[in-house]
Amino acid sequence: MAHTAKNPDAGGVRARNSDQSGKAIASEKTKSAPENQGKSLPPKATLVRRWPQLRINRLTGRWRDYASGARGDNIESLLAFLGEAFQ
Repeated sequence: MAHTAKNPDAGGVRARNSDQSGKAIASEKTKSAPENQGKSLPPKATLVRRWPQLRINRLTGRWRDYASGARGDNIESLLAFLGEAFQ
């Protein structure tokens, strides 16, 4: 038996609700980290291109560069490491 949707808006309502909850979660994430405002990681493509052996855990902030052996436990140390590479 073929399924025919009689209410085409039903899928749209579900999508809109999930979009709104997704936006709310994203805004909470940005509000919860005021100590990192002004300090941000370069885009992922730039990191991969310049440091192909760099691995970053974006949840915990731990990172390690397998090429140089450098490692750290937070984003601030990663930003310091990346800053040293540019000097």
